Amino acid sequence: MRNLLKSIPGVNMILLFAYSIIVNVFSWHEGERELVVLIFLAILIALHAFGLLMLSIYYFVQKDQTKGKDYILSMGLVLLIGFSTCYGSATL
Repeated sequence: MRNLLKSIPGVNMILLFAYSIIVNVFSWHEGERELVVLIFLAILIALHAFGLLMLSIYYFVQKDQTKGKDYILSMGLVLLIGFSTCYGSATL
């Protein structure tokens, strides 16, 4: 059971990596590439973090403190790494 919980942040980091790559690949030939990457990644990261916040609230209400804490940790990682990636991708 604990192996699944350890993988929650890992799965979210893989998901963050995947949609960062997709946004960068599909916005390669845009005229204002930097702005497109910045806006799309910021929106996706905010939606991802909001979804993780909702999941953590759900698990806290269900009295599953461990999963709730894991989703809060994942949300923090997604926000920290995600917006850094967002800014870094926009400057390339």
